[in-house]
Amino acid sequence: MPAWTEISSSLYGVWRLARRDPGGMNYLNLSVDGFWRSFFAAVLAAPTYLLILLVQRASSEKEMTWLPELFSYALGWIIWPLVALGVLRLMGLGNNFIPYIIAYNWANVLHINFLLPIAIVAHGGVMPDGIAVLLSLIATLAVLIYMWWVAKVALGATTAIAIGIVVLDVLMGFMLSRGTEALFA
Repeated sequence: MPAWTEISSSLYGVWRLARRDPGGMNYLNLSVDGFWRSFFAAVLAAPTYLLILLVQRASSEKEMTWLPELFSYALGWIIWPLVALGVLRLMGLGNNFIPYIIAYNWANVLHINFLLPIAIVAHGGVMPDGIAVLLSLIATLAVLIYMWWVAKVALGATTAIAIGIVVLDVLMGFMLSRGTEALFA
């Protein structure tokens, strides 16, 4: 478990990245130890993730099943780094894998906390469905742009490569979600 100073520094770093400041990387512990400790971000993000699920399911007729959701959440924190490692090595960016995953992991805490109020407003019956859908799409686009920027800066990659990494991440997440649903059906 990282010390509080490392957690706060890392979250500040990814906040700076969200403000399009590449210097945010300087606040992350980019060592091998920092890599492993960055997975603590999954613990920090989990309560917010669960709240988002509750909000989404409260406005849905679909029955909430916790085991598949928790399995998918945990597996996602393991699968994406493994996929990214293979892809980045093939692209000649393997040396930037550790900084990328560190930034990616901590950025997930920020982006999931950004999505919680959006989910509450969008699924809470506060606004018409059409506006709620539009708000959700805008928020999703903002998160994708943020994750593109994190990939671009942390990998030292071109815009096209960073877009490709984000698209692959989204596709992998979608396949993981569908696969988990099928496994527990």
